[in-house]
Order: sequence, then C-alpha cells, then structure tokens
Amino acid sequence: MFGRLDLFSYRDEPILFNRASRKLHIFRRRFKWTRPFSRWPVVIDTYDWDCVRGEVKGGAVLMGTVPTTRFQLYLAIADRPGSDTIIDRVPVGSPSLGKDHFQPLWEHIRQYMEADGPPLQAGDSLSRHTQFSHRMAWAAGFFFLDPDYKNQVPSRLGRAIGITTNLLIAPFAMIPGLLAWLSGLSGRDPWWPDDVLAAAGGPPLSEPAALALRPAAPPARQVG
Repeated sequence: MFGRLDLFSYRDEPILFNRASRKLHIFRRRFKWTRPFSRWPVVIDTYDWDCVRGEVKGGAVLMGTVPTTRFQLYLAIADRPGSDTIIDRVPVGSPSLGKDHFQPLWEHIRQYMEADGPPLQAGDSLSRHTQFSHRMAWAAGFFFLDPDYKNQVPSRLGRAIGITTNLLIAPFAMIPGLLAWLSGLSGRDPWWPDDVLAAAGGPPLSEPAALALRPAAPPARQVG
C-alpha cells in the first residue's frame, strides 16, 4: 500500500485560480485504505474567491536533533464571505521557502485575483519536478542542504549537531530521496476536467507562452 501511495500517485496537487469567475479549483488525490488496488480517486474542490483569506502558520519540527519552527502559507476557506468559520485550509508553497517569502507570495496571489496582477512576476520561472534529478533527490534526506537551514536553526552549535547527526545516519537519510526520485519517474501528471479548463479559457499554456506573460524587469538604476 505504501509503495503504491508513494510511487504511483500524482506528482502534484495544483491549484487553479480563475480570475474571470473568481473561483479556485483544488486538485486532490484520495487514497482508500480499504481498496488499495482500485483506480486512484481524485477530488476537485471548488471554492469562491470571496471566501478565501491567507494565513501563515508556524509549527515546531525536529531537524535531526534540533527543534525549530517551520512556516507554511495556507489559503483558509470560510463557509461564506466574511465568516470566521473555516471549512478548509490549503497549503501553498514549500515550508523551505521561509517565513519572509510567504507574505509576498500571498500578495502576488491576491493581486492576480483582485487587481488584474500578472500571473508571473518579472524574473519568475516555472516550477520543475526536481525529484527527477538524481542529485536533488538523493539530497532530499539531508536537511542541512535546505537553503533556509541557517534561518531555521539560528544556533551555530545547533547546526553543527544537526549536520553531524544527519551525516551519521546518511544511509537512512538517502531513502526519502530515493523514493522521491522513483515517485517522480513513475507518478502521473495531474489533470483538470473539461468544464474547469473551458471556464479558465482553454488548456494550459506551453512554457514559452506562460513565460511571455511576465512583466518586463525594471531597468537597473545608474549610480554615479
């Protein structure tokens, strides 16, 4: 069961933001433990944008032997506009981005949905499945390679202890990366129903067409 869950699932659970209809659609995979070999079930949840607000939440995690706090941006879905009753929370972005990245990310989403903002910012690139890379996948179990590791574990001694511990268990730390790489190769791409795509204006853009929507970068300031 766990092998199928990790190796034959969908590669991602994307969110589709439809500015014209002010809806967001969430692709979700559902695994039924009572039917482990049945066709993989998928649920598309649809919510009104007026019921959405952004939340950044932190939680304690153990990085090796060092406790630290990691943050996550959530789209909090209320049962109706203006209500404080939250019926769903959808994570957006990776906790490895760090707390300081989530406010700009939420503002980018809000501007796109409410103020005719661009779908991409100047200099943005499209996300790629890094688990296809041997180097990235095998390093997934070594948390000290996280770009935000220094901020997550401010103590120099704590980082030294964490790195030493991580290296001592290196053979076991490689297992998550190996599974991530295999799941990237064997997993399936997510899909959207025809009616959702039609409401959004058609099928997804190619990578060159999507990147062409980025605004031009402002010219560099001349000093002196």
